[in-house]
Amino acid sequence: MRTIGHIDHPINKITVLEHNSKITLQIESGLLSQSFAFRDGSPVSNFADVEKFCTSEFLAKIDQRFSDMNKDYFEQIAKGIEEKFPEII
Repeated sequence: MRTIGHIDHPINKITVLEHNSKITLQIESGLLSQSFAFRDGSPVSNFADVEKFCTSEFLAKIDQRFSDMNKDYFEQIAKGIEEKFPEII
């Protein structure tokens, strides 16, 4: 998989990847990541198509989804996960 470009964004890291003529849009925010894969024959087949795909409305939905994901993550952490240690004899 090779990086074919980056899209500027004030908050998220947006990377466009290519592997075997397939395009992947990867968006990262802190520890979280969202990926969108485009297969052969889709209307998204190069970096310019991905730039058109990433409208402000689409990116706003991505930001909202990251916000929801962060909320879910921290709620789960706040519940406390019991650490399991091996029994020592």
